[in-house]
Amino acid sequence: MMNYIIYNKENVKIYLMLNEKSAIQKLYSSLSYTFLLFFRILFPTEENKIKELKEIKAEVLQVTRFKEEIDTLFRYQNKKVARALVELKLRGIQEIADYFALALLDYLKETQAENKLWRKEKVYICPVALHKSKHKKRGFNQNELILERIKYELQDLGIIYRKDILYRIKRTRDQKNLNKKERHENMKDAFASKGSPEHDSHIIVLDDIVTSGATLKEAKKAIKKSCKKCRVSLLALANA
Repeated sequence: MMNYIIYNKENVKIYLMLNEKSAIQKLYSSLSYTFLLFFRILFPTEENKIKELKEIKAEVLQVTRFKEEIDTLFRYQNKKVARALVELKLRGIQEIADYFALALLDYLKETQAENKLWRKEKVYICPVALHKSKHKKRGFNQNELILERIKYELQDLGIIYRKDILYRIKRTRDQKNLNKKERHENMKDAFASKGSPEHDSHIIVLDDIVTSGATLKEAKKAIKKSCKKCRVSLLALANA
């Protein structure tokens, strides 16, 4: 008698035919099930990734100052955080964007409450821009996904979300495999900015991951070039 065992993992389906009288097929079934378990460990479902974020959010959300210039909310060394950010960058999973967005909102609320200057300024927040070719290929900007999620809550804080303040004019290489010197050279003059409607406003620039700081520093340089009186703050979700 033949039995059909079906394992269904999102879009992955494994079909097995098992003859209970066949020791070889029993062994095959056992090995296939073991493979499925390893598959689930190596490629966790979106539900599991979201569950991981729920478990670690309170534990890892600690604001640190990266090289005295860039505030970061998470540590990329935490494997769960790193995996979530990679998934967000590659796949644009909205549920993951939501958790980082709410963590960002908590940070902004606390910072505004502690900093009287913020309450007196006209504050804008903008994402680090992708080059139009990369945006077209990927279909989204992960930093925009995060800020879009909380744009109305930001308005309640008096912070205006604008994605048109900064744009990328240079098609850069992937920073991942570059050393510090190469990263800075790669990002040199990569951005341009039209500044902000008010020449003495405060602009916060958001990126997902900071390693050398080259991307955010070039973004700041572009904004200051077009708006010399603007105050620019740099912020990243995680420091590597």
